[in-house]
Amino acid sequence: MAELSRTQKSIRNAKVALFFSMLTFALGFFSRKILMDALGADILGLYTTASNLCGFLNLAELGITSAVAFSLYKPIFDNDRQAITEIVSIQGWLFRYVGIAMTVGAVIMMSLFPVFFNEEKTNLPLWYSFATFGVIFLSQVLGYFFCYQQTLLSADQQEYKITFAFQGGRVLKMVLQIVGIGFCGMGYSFWLIAELGCGVLTLVWIWGMIKKSYPWLRPHISLGKEYSRTYPSILSKTKQLFFHRIGTYVLNQTSPLVIYYFISLAVVAIYGNYLMIMTNVRILLNACFNGINASVGNLVAENDDAKTLRFYISYKALRYWVASIICYSLYYLTTPFMSLWIGEDYLIDNNSFTLLIVFTFISCTRTCDTFLNAYGLFRDIFAPITEIVLNLFLSILLGKIFGLSGIISGVLISLLIIVCIWKPIFLYSRGFRVSPIKYIPALLFPLAIIAFSWATSSLVLQIDAWNTQTTILDFLKTSCVLVLTYTCISFGVFYLLNTSFRDIVNKIAHNMFCKQ
Repeated sequence: MAELSRTQKSIRNAKVALFFSMLTFALGFFSRKILMDALGADILGLYTTASNLCGFLNLAELGITSAVAFSLYKPIFDNDRQAITEIVSIQGWLFRYVGIAMTVGAVIMMSLFPVFFNEEKTNLPLWYSFATFGVIFLSQVLGYFFCYQQTLLSADQQEYKITFAFQGGRVLKMVLQIVGIGFCGMGYSFWLIAELGCGVLTLVWIWGMIKKSYPWLRPHISLGKEYSRTYPSILSKTKQLFFHRIGTYVLNQTSPLVIYYFISLAVVAIYGNYLMIMTNVRILLNACFNGINASVGNLVAENDDAKTLRFYISYKALRYWVASIICYSLYYLTTPFMSLWIGEDYLIDNNSFTLLIVFTFISCTRTCDTFLNAYGLFRDIFAPITEIVLNLFLSILLGKIFGLSGIISGVLISLLIIVCIWKPIFLYSRGFRVSPIKYIPALLFPLAIIAFSWATSSLVLQIDAWNTQTTILDFLKTSCVLVLTYTCISFGVFYLLNTSFRDIVNKIAHNMFCKQ
């Protein structure tokens, strides 16, 4: 069989990821509603908070995975199996210490649970907190000891195999939880058993796929320290990535903790409902595009910056178009959907909702990170430090004054400064080695097209009359019309006016439909 091109490998990864993401997206609504209806908003808030605490422990990973993936691009390009084995051995050696550090951190953290999760504040038995945190933690930490080699699959443009395992396990878990709690009334204990059992099954599945894909791979973890002297960039870039990992954690994980501190677990659950929708559509988007990460690394390995820049501009235009479809749909459909799904008592205020839409758009159009990772540009450690300070300071300050909308505003301001301004400047100057001024057309022109498409679609649809849906059937009908109308109008405008968008669409269409 002929070797697949970078584009074809990316499309294969995207197809698999899109299928599973849509499936888990749909099941997620049933799963969350069952948990809320059967067990209450406090348990849902506890689960969200415990997940965020485990996310904090994952900071011990330090960014090793990204550093190793960057180091693997060139050996994979050269088919250097010896170098691949040595680099994977370094990762296994480092991950042993990560797993141990996480375990120590978990024990320390759980010693504080009687204070942080006291029954007066949570209205739940204390053992719920220990059990929830313990199950989530075990599902994560075991991967550091047994499945660290999965980074090689990602770097080798075989992300679809990891997707099969992780998303397949997630689908099985949600089905078991829906049936067990929704139809058999088994309670929260069964929910946790399914969470842990499916997590372990997923790790076994991944381990088997790695062995099948790379039968020649024999990592020597005991020699990891010795090998690290041959590849000093892994440790140096890991140190740089640690700060970026902290910034990512603060951005994605601390808002529920701040909401819990200033407001309540119930509001965490309500906020979590919106966040679940927006996170899942973002996961759906990333599922389509994550498979391209290794392709970008392979492209950068060719050392043709001009070619890489042209692809970046086209890729960015494509992401802007897809993100605009997502945000347009969310803006007009989330509120009526929430009313039908869980009731009007679980709606947030309009200001907070609008800010979440802006946050989602920025998150969906973060194209710089993929290219910075491919170039190994992690040394701007002041950027995540600045992001952390702005995020925490503004979230707390504005949260005290404006409540939920203030907390979200703090996150959004830090995003605008670091993600939308600094990262593109850094990429253009250090990666592409061209003037950052050239970034302005790539940013503003797609935004202008989106604004025109948004206004035109709303005018055609007479959108103000769309907020009276009272049944699921009505909602589905209007949703289809709204999404299809905006998609068609925006695609036509992008395709006619944006050359970079037209080029990448034509390339994708050619690789999807041409015969080998």
